[in-house]
Amino acid sequence: MCPSYTSSQSANLQAVNEQKILSAANKLFLKKGYFNVNIAKIAREAGVSKGTIYNYFQGKDDILKTLIVNHFSSVDSLKIELKGKAMIKEYIDSSINSLESHCNFLRVVYPLVFFTHSFNYLKDFLLDVTKKQVKSLTKAFDETGAEHPFGEAALLVTEIDGMNLHYMSVKEKYPLHLFKNILYNRYGFS
Repeated sequence: MCPSYTSSQSANLQAVNEQKILSAANKLFLKKGYFNVNIAKIAREAGVSKGTIYNYFQGKDDILKTLIVNHFSSVDSLKIELKGKAMIKEYIDSSINSLESHCNFLRVVYPLVFFTHSFNYLKDFLLDVTKKQVKSLTKAFDETGAEHPFGEAALLVTEIDGMNLHYMSVKEKYPLHLFKNILYNRYGFS
């Protein structure tokens, strides 16, 4: 006979299982790369059955989508209450902190965007993230009186994206904090 759970217990069990699966997949993707991992390996690492994974996710691609959405929602939370220079500084700081903290995850994701055609949803998702960043920063640059707020916002997002790519390539040799200081000087932060 199956144990009977309250709706609260079921929700808690679901959350625990989902987190175990996501953590296991993330660990394996970082260690072995996306293409060298399958559902059986994720299940083994998570300590659940393959069937349990399919109760929560449609497959490995769905797990990756969830990890990506979770990652970008946690790092792409420009504080809407911030205005002008405070928002610009927050964007620079949070982007660089995220890059340092999540470089290995981004090393898994970015090749999927650039070198495969079957991950168009990822390209679309990243484009949406970029559009939101540019929109928020355009408003911030407008509040600072910038002559070309949209251009400044798009340029800053492009510079940060370029920093991401270079840092992922040559992490140990990349002068990330030098470039952060240059951006700080450009926008008048100390």
